[in-house]
Amino acid sequence: MKRLHYALLSLALALAATPSVADIAYEQLPINGGAVFEQLRLEYYVGLIHVEMPTRDVGQLLAMPGPKRMSMRITAERWPAMRFAQQWNQLILINNDSKTLNANLMDMLAFTSFIKDELVRGDELAVDLDEEGRTIVSLNGTQMIRTRNSALFELLLNTWIGPRPPSSDFKRNMAAMASGDPLSELLARYESLRPTAERVAATASWSTLAPEPAPAAEQLAQESQPEEIRVTAAAAIPAALATVEEATPAPVSTPSVAPESSAAPAAMPAPAPASAAPAPAQPASSDQPLREETPPADPATPAPVERAESQLLAFAGDIADVAPPAAPPIDLQAALENYNRGLHRTVYQHVEYPRRAVSRGIEGLVVMRAVISRDGDLLSVETLQSAEPLLDRAALNAVREAAPFAPIDGLPDDSQDFLIPVIFKLTQ
Repeated sequence: MKRLHYALLSLALALAATPSVADIAYEQLPINGGAVFEQLRLEYYVGLIHVEMPTRDVGQLLAMPGPKRMSMRITAERWPAMRFAQQWNQLILINNDSKTLNANLMDMLAFTSFIKDELVRGDELAVDLDEEGRTIVSLNGTQMIRTRNSALFELLLNTWIGPRPPSSDFKRNMAAMASGDPLSELLARYESLRPTAERVAATASWSTLAPEPAPAAEQLAQESQPEEIRVTAAAAIPAALATVEEATPAPVSTPSVAPESSAAPAAMPAPAPASAAPAPAQPASSDQPLREETPPADPATPAPVERAESQLLAFAGDIADVAPPAAPPIDLQAALENYNRGLHRTVYQHVEYPRRAVSRGIEGLVVMRAVISRDGDLLSVETLQSAEPLLDRAALNAVREAAPFAPIDGLPDDSQDFLIPVIFKLTQ
């Protein structure tokens, strides 16, 4: 069974060599501030914010255009993937509004689920906002996530300097440590934390991100190749992660079967008029053997059915000799991403916020894995990330009530896994 982990999008992409971000000078941007992240008296990382023009104004820092970087070096001996997801999901939920969260669920889920095992001391996690306004997440120099806009960067930056940061000191230091001895001590500690070469190679294998598109010159050279080569190359490169805030995609089409039309009967020869005189018989030559004369057909009798069938079979044989045009290749990854977005919208229409959870002020993110057959039947659904029993049940019920779903076109397997995140957040 082919599994798609979406966030990844996500949804299983083929492992590909990914570009390193070491040659991008985000780390050379001036440092705006830094702080140590702690939770429940446990220290997890040293974090820094890099911007082009350092400022002590949080509003300016959030709205500042141009490239930015959030960099973290892990200080904990080990940071399990589940704990990483829970901590970031909690901070993202409490620092961002519902509309923004719902519009960027896929990118949020991609970030909180790309850790395959655990983070360890010395690992470097960087979140960059590039010149084109995209968010690029890298681990130990290898790109793990690349989005089409800045939304993910803004969601994550809000967790540090938004309305409910890890602590008031953390937020103040991120926005006010542009200089001074405390920053120097923090930077010295930051530089002392580095991954080993073996660790860099190990985490690089976690990436399933497609390489960056070719530069203009290389792209021009590719366009000069025969179309068959370009199509094959394009089909081999998985689509980049898609975000939910895009315009509603066209629904996945269901193959339609044209109704069988009865073949038109073969045109029969018109009978000769009865008054027509038969053509005069040619005298047989004495040098040629006599042939038995075939009696002329009765004008009132139609041609034998066997003759019409033989003509149709001959016509069919002519068609069989001509190869049918090849069907255009299906971009399965893009189709699955489209399907996944439609799946989310369908499920959300059945989500009901439990009244008891509302009265108690309970919020959270529930992530489920649904297995859907090629025909759209729900085969199973389970909770991968739990929020609270009331919310978990409401999310599972929504998936079950929304089933069955639309068929999945072009699916080579009998079924497909989809990740379905549901955010429960009270209106501020």
